Amino acid sequence: MAITFVQANGASGQGGNPSFTFAITTPLTAGNIAFIALGYTDNGVVPTTVVDNLGNTFALLKRALASSRGTDLWWVTGVAAGASTVTVTFTSGKS
Repeated sequence: MAITFVQANGASGQGGNPSFTFAITTPLTAGNIAFIALGYTDNGVVPTTVVDNLGNTFALLKRALASSRGTDLWWVTGVAAGASTVTVTFTSGKS
C-alpha cells in the first residue's frame, strides 16, 4: 500500500486559552497513521497533549524551537476510525 496525503486543515488558538480544538474534515480510516503539525509563536508555552474525540492520543515525534517560535510534529498509529475533532493543550495560556 502506498503512502498518500489526504488533507490539510488550519486552525488558530485564542490568546489566554491553554487549549484549542479543530476538526479533521476527512474521517480517519481505522488502522492508519495520522500526523498533526503545529506552529506556535511563543516557545515558552508549548503543546503538552494532542488528543481527539475518538480516543486517539498523539505522541510528540519532533519539536523544533528557534528564537520565539516553535514547530511540533505529533503522530498516532493505528487510529480509530471516524470524524475527528482534535484538542491541543499547551503548558499555559498566552496572554
